[in-house]
Amino acid sequence: MKNKQETIQSKSSYKLTMICARSSYYSTISSSLVQLSEDIDFLYNDLKSTQKYNLSKKELCNLQQILLSGFYTLSPLRLRRISRDDLLEFLFATLPDFPDLTFYPSRDSSHYIVVFPSKKEDVLVFMALSIHFYRLTYGYVPKENYRLLDRLGLFYSGIQNMGKVSRLYQINMDPSLQLIPESLVLDGVKSFVGADSVCYKLVSSFLNLETFDEDGRKICFGCMPIVGEINRVLFNLTLMEFDRQFSHKYPGIAFERFIGMVFIACTDDLRIDEYQVFDMIQDLGLSCSIEYKEPGLEPLYCRNRMVALDYEGKVVVYNPTDYYPTDYG
Repeated sequence: MKNKQETIQSKSSYKLTMICARSSYYSTISSSLVQLSEDIDFLYNDLKSTQKYNLSKKELCNLQQILLSGFYTLSPLRLRRISRDDLLEFLFATLPDFPDLTFYPSRDSSHYIVVFPSKKEDVLVFMALSIHFYRLTYGYVPKENYRLLDRLGLFYSGIQNMGKVSRLYQINMDPSLQLIPESLVLDGVKSFVGADSVCYKLVSSFLNLETFDEDGRKICFGCMPIVGEINRVLFNLTLMEFDRQFSHKYPGIAFERFIGMVFIACTDDLRIDEYQVFDMIQDLGLSCSIEYKEPGLEPLYCRNRMVALDYEGKVVVYNPTDYYPTDYG
């Protein structure tokens, strides 16, 4: 009986020691890295249920262990040229392993360019980093619709609530995506997680990833690899520096930005100098185009919507396939 009690006490003591050791281990890991691992859990379960993501539980656990140890390394990206006729078949075969990829038409429109990671695990890391910096940027992440493109409706609502406008500017900084300095991206990341964090090192590694096509040739995109959600999130985070500088230079002037697209509302009393704004953007190492419209003139194009000022100076956002406002009819 005594030996049995000693055995039970020994097992309990061992269990308590392991709990304490584990607690001590996780206390040495940054909360940012623990959050990143939790985001991977969330994404894994979501992708498994919605897109039949092809990664086993064992592979998931192994990924998280390496990530928490700080020794996870990203692999080069892959680029494939797929004919228009074969695109759906390719996506059907590829998405279970790589549910977050990028594809866009080639210059001659006969093929699509598809960019995706080399490893299934990298997909989770990229998407987890995206959610992580989404949270740091906005202070929260929706349980559903957790991608940046899901914020497009809020952007359009913000534009329509700008009040009475005498001149509406549209700034398109999307061309900056391939020109943006690496230091500007890393400065934005560092302001949230510090330069010594694993998240910072992963982003730095991502920015320097090489991309190879099916023939083994290296493809260059500029500073920012064009792949998946992480591309949009980091670009959006970096352009927060524009928000800060514009707000400081033009206090009181309303503006709305969605990633690289900006709308600025000027009134008779509050106006901008477009040349100063252009110089400010160039000083950041970015590129842009600037247009403006006044009441009653032709609309501006913005992604899948059109934006215009009616004759009273009210901002109107509409879907061109649904209707055309009578003010411009």
